[in-house]
Amino acid sequence: MAAVLQQVLYTANQTYLKIGLYQFENLIPTVVVSPMLVGMGSARRGCAMRAKDLPRGRSELAAAVDLVIGLTSQTFGVSRCELLAKSRSQTEIAFARQVAMYLVHVVFGQSFRDTGEAFGRERTTVAYACSLVEDKRDDLAFDRQLDAIEDSLKRLWAIERLRRVRLCHRSAEGLVAA
Repeated sequence: MAAVLQQVLYTANQTYLKIGLYQFENLIPTVVVSPMLVGMGSARRGCAMRAKDLPRGRSELAAAVDLVIGLTSQTFGVSRCELLAKSRSQTEIAFARQVAMYLVHVVFGQSFRDTGEAFGRERTTVAYACSLVEDKRDDLAFDRQLDAIEDSLKRLWAIERLRRVRLCHRSAEGLVAA
């Protein structure tokens, strides 16, 4: 499982590098699962993002949810469409969706209501998903996997925020030049 997760994270990192963020290479943390990171287990739990780094507004929330869905779909081997499907799904797909909702709530600090809206679900469904995933974290291997995913999401979000700042500066330069 660690090899699969490592490949997923490598792929995610390469995707962001291909969109032109190489100019920020000194600022971009490397998104790779190291043995040290995987071995940290629950000691890392509770390491939330700072409030100023959380998504603000609907467009940033949508970008954060998109990161979570992309990483979760690759990690669990389900398609993005299956994760966002309105119907109840097979157990594997439903669990991947529950993990994705948990990650949006925990990593990005979104309320059950906002997370539910992003996934087309009720807030009580998100609360149930978070409870289920938190209970599953008693399994050390799963806990380590989730820790690695959480850390990767934080790093990918830092990259996404840099990309957004760059786009904002480009559009501001265009307005000044005009």
